[in-house]
Amino acid sequence: METKNTINDAPNNPVEISQLALSLDSLIVNGIQFGVFLGITPNDFVQNLSDRLLSDLEALDEPLQTASDPRKAQDALLDLRAQLHRLIDLVTRLQSFRSMPLSELRSLVSQIPPLRHRCLNLIQDLDHCLNGPNPNYHRSSEPPGRSDFFANLEALFDENWKSSRAEQNTSSN
Repeated sequence: METKNTINDAPNNPVEISQLALSLDSLIVNGIQFGVFLGITPNDFVQNLSDRLLSDLEALDEPLQTASDPRKAQDALLDLRAQLHRLIDLVTRLQSFRSMPLSELRSLVSQIPPLRHRCLNLIQDLDHCLNGPNPNYHRSSEPPGRSDFFANLEALFDENWKSSRAEQNTSSN
């Protein structure tokens, strides 16, 4: 009887699933705090985080070929890739949030938490495809304060947007 290899048979793969989740949150949390709000070489910083995220996603291509259900794994991977590109586009667009109308800003920012949730669900699906009943990625291991960051994301952008408008008005007087 032939058995399929699982992620547990290859020691690097559990790290790849967890690293992908970390890169996802790094793009959002660090990308927004440093690349968007502080403007630390915004294009380069956000681009580097985006490149890392997509590289971590690509690292799963080979391990997914040994998944117990390769078709399901491939579908989840394709969906995740599309969602990650949407997220990258959102964070990239937010780099110019100071010049956006507040309604547009709020519309963009409101898409981030559900999109992140969708991506994390897909990462978890991929982990299940690779590991069956013994997944390596556990969403419950999220760092303290992370859920607060996402719960307050819109207010954080509102505050930064209003502050930048006040600075613009002060400097133009």
